[in-house]
Amino acid sequence: ADETGTTLLAVNAVDDRTTTIELYTSGNQGENWDLASEIANGGPLNNATAAVANPFLVHNGDSITVFYAGKGDKTHAQKIVQQTTTENYDSWDNPVDVVTSQFLSDQPAAPSIAKVANNKYIIAFQCGLRGADTNTTTYPIYYKITSNPQKAASDRTREVRVDTGLVPSGVPSVTWTPLGGPNGTIVLSDSKSNSVFVNQNLGEGEWWELNTTAGRAFGREVTVRKWST
Repeated sequence: ADETGTTLLAVNAVDDRTTTIELYTSGNQGENWDLASEIANGGPLNNATAAVANPFLVHNGDSITVFYAGKGDKTHAQKIVQQTTTENYDSWDNPVDVVTSQFLSDQPAAPSIAKVANNKYIIAFQCGLRGADTNTTTYPIYYKITSNPQKAASDRTREVRVDTGLVPSGVPSVTWTPLGGPNGTIVLSDSKSNSVFVNQNLGEGEWWELNTTAGRAFGREVTVRKWST
């Protein structure tokens, strides 16, 4: 919700020829919804270089930012971009690159973002990497740690390195809890394993794998329960 108590929902509206990132608003906690704006338009979903997909909203100060997998260009098959508004959701800034690769065929997508300690943010995402020899595509998870998610393009991209050697892959979900030490704990879920992966050093160094009994799922969400006192 924004500062006025309005609930916001970003969706990917899809038909057989187009993809559209749309923003809906609700003033009664989700009972009714109104279309506020069309933020971005792209080609069909089965064409990653032309489609727009995977919207994720971040409320930062007096602005609302939507991150999504944007259309490719001459040097990028796909990239993650953001657009920001500080008005009534019907006027958005031009797209700004957040994650790009030096390799044309790479396809970063599916951003998930959480605020962590020290007023920093983690931006987690999958990246489709096509093997030159095997002609197959893998989707390892990478992340950025940034002080300003709206200007994260120059922040370093890192791969999630896990103590057990497992490579988290697929669409991620990331959150943060203040529990676990002075920096709290970053908790990340992937789409290929039952485990979650944690880091207690603001994304620096190694991650730990924690097995769970939860089933695997595409974009399986991870949240932290708010305990009552």
